[in-house]
Amino acid sequence: MEPPPQATAARRSPVIPIEAPEYSPEASPFASRSAPLPRDETPAPATPLPSVPPPPPAPAPQRAAPKSRRTGLGLDTLILSTGLAVTCGLVVGYAIGWNKALATKAGPIANTAPLQADTPSTPSPAEESPESMPEPELAKPPEAKIAETAAVPEKPPKEEEEPMKVLTAPEAALRAFLAAPDWQSRTKHSVEFKKRDAAMADYYSSAPDGAITPLSVKLLESRDGDDGTAETHVYQVTTSKMPEGIPVAVMKAEDGWRVDWGTFVELHDDHFSRFAGGQGNTEGFFHLLIRITNFAPKREGYTAFRLDPPMAGRDRYGFVRSDSELHKALASLTDWGKPGQVILRLQRNPAEDGKNWLEITDLVSAEWWPASE
Repeated sequence: MEPPPQATAARRSPVIPIEAPEYSPEASPFASRSAPLPRDETPAPATPLPSVPPPPPAPAPQRAAPKSRRTGLGLDTLILSTGLAVTCGLVVGYAIGWNKALATKAGPIANTAPLQADTPSTPSPAEESPESMPEPELAKPPEAKIAETAAVPEKPPKEEEEPMKVLTAPEAALRAFLAAPDWQSRTKHSVEFKKRDAAMADYYSSAPDGAITPLSVKLLESRDGDDGTAETHVYQVTTSKMPEGIPVAVMKAEDGWRVDWGTFVELHDDHFSRFAGGQGNTEGFFHLLIRITNFAPKREGYTAFRLDPPMAGRDRYGFVRSDSELHKALASLTDWGKPGQVILRLQRNPAEDGKNWLEITDLVSAEWWPASE
């Protein structure tokens, strides 16, 4: 008597209680064990890869092998799944290595964009080729332009040249007077030169002689004569000896223009300061500005006036007898704030305290410049 079929199956193989979904050969990834794995066996083309290749295909997500209802298939399925995962990993790794090898053989363009596994990397400048990837011209920074400008300064716009100055006859005579190498040459350009020879010879016997180089010559004023034409020109002349400048008169003569040498030498050699300081003779003639003053020291029987040569910082006090006609004449030439231009005769007198004081003894002229010849 044969046992029932259920008992026979139980004796043949123990039943493993595995719950599995309905098995279908078409739905199983292992439907055909003999079918080859899907892989691209076509050799890579020799052309360069694109600059940014697509990321390598990720392995297909593994689905859990359906558990067969048939007995004895659970262990085999686990082994096959493990083998398939290892095989897929090897295939993916081989594909990545193959692509890298092709990129290396492709040349500089392939090197500029290697395969990227996770994070894209910037190619190093050493790997870039100037032929394949020309470097664009970069504009120079502002600092470079500034440096170039500083190194090679631009030429300033050409200014209009001043027209050559044409010297007037009086100024030409003045410059010739100053440029004379000695007093003998200077007499030809001086007023009343025939009468000045003896005085100039005596003066330059002890005073230094030679040409005088002016720093500047500027016209101050011109005075007309009776016929309406200019007869006297006054120039402000600055020199290294008198940098503040002195007035010099140039007057019309029968044969041209001549310089007032006596006034020039008195101011240029600072005769008034030397005389007031105790040098030279005790009497002299000087071109001065005279002013009324209340600040002079008192002197019994005298009235004081302030005396200034036409250079700053050389003022002194001069005294005149209060009851004299000279005092009245000087008072008529002055007013508060309005000095008079005069030529005075002065006498230097000693004082009890050892200091000198100046006495006005004569009004030589109420004008600085002598009449023209």
